[in-house]
Parts: sequence; C-alpha cells; structure tokens
Amino acid sequence: GIDFQTELWQQLCDSDVLLMLDTTTYFESRWTVAECGRALCKGLAVLRVGWPGVNIHPRIGLATTVNLSPAEIGARSGELTAPAVLNICQKVEEIRSVSLGLRHTNMVSTVRSSLAAIGGGFVGIGSHNSIRLRLADKREVLAFPVTGVPTAVTMHDTETRANGLATAVIYDHVGLAPSWVTHLDWLGQYVPTVRWVKLAEAGWMFSDWEVGA
Repeated sequence: GIDFQTELWQQLCDSDVLLMLDTTTYFESRWTVAECGRALCKGLAVLRVGWPGVNIHPRIGLATTVNLSPAEIGARSGELTAPAVLNICQKVEEIRSVSLGLRHTNMVSTVRSSLAAIGGGFVGIGSHNSIRLRLADKREVLAFPVTGVPTAVTMHDTETRANGLATAVIYDHVGLAPSWVTHLDWLGQYVPTVRWVKLAEAGWMFSDWEVGA
C-alpha cells in the first residue's frame, strides 16, 4: 500500500553502493537515469558492470567499472559465472568502504563551514564517528553525522554515547520519504536530550541551540 517510487528513493538513500548493469538501453529509461543521477547526488559509490560491447556513458565516466566478457555470461541461462560474481562482489566492498569515508568527510566539511559562518567552530573528531562542535556562545555540542537513513536506534545509540553533553544527530534529509522525516520530528519530541539536525539546515539550527527545543 505504500508509494513504490518514494520507498525506492528512500532505500537508495540508505544504500552504500549503486550496482548498475550497464546495457545498451540503460540510459533510455527515465527511472534508471534518475536512479543513477540521484545516487551520484547522494555521494554513493557507483560500480558499473558493463555488458559486452557497451561503452561507458559520459555521465558515469568516473565510476568504477567491471567489464563483462561474453565468456562470463551463460549462453543459455544468461547467468554470470561464479568468478565474475566474485569479482563484482569484491569490487563492491572495495568501493563501499572508501565511499563511506568520503561521505562522512563531506558531511563534516559541510557542518564545519556552517559553524564557521555563524561564528562557531570545529573542535575535533571523537569516537563512533562523532564530531565536537563549538557554538558561537562557546558552548560545545557533540554531533553524530549519519550517512544513511536515521532511525530510533540511531537516536538511542547517540544518547548512550553522549556522556551528558548536548547532542545532535546530523542527517541528509534529501530523498527521504516526507512521512519518515515527519516521524523523526515526532520522535525527537520525546527524546529531549538529542536533537535531529538536517545537514542543509545545520547553521540555521545551531544558531539557536537549546536542548529540548
């Protein structure tokens, strides 16, 4: 009963890698074009598995590529051979770990710039991918940037790691289902020790920071 496309975009936001099977008609579909573009917009790593004879499209020229050979595709079944699948899986894991690090770094950089714009500052990096921030009035906030879709478990883990400090969960709301964002806002009303902060609104939110606000 849910809207399929909205749910698909939310699942994309919670992914680490887009594994695309690049065939001759991949970029002729509105939905695959949007899927690839939005994956790149979210900073996901893209692994292009190229069908034999298909050239790399300019839109994904920088994507990591595994080119299939005719011998790696079953003539009757169309299934990939076991070595081909293993190679693809290894490449996925290689770029996944690098992508997660880059996405976290980009989020931290965005927050750092937002704090600088309002007279605050960046103190340092802590455990569990946390960052310590200094507001314009010299108060400190412990923030946890989240690269995927945050949940109630995210808030619970954040609160247990806060050690009494004012705490925020920073997330990118672009692409999330509106109902999910509403759910997070509702949840935040009942956990006053932790605040949700949308990445795009970090400077705006930290300009008027009150725990439980």
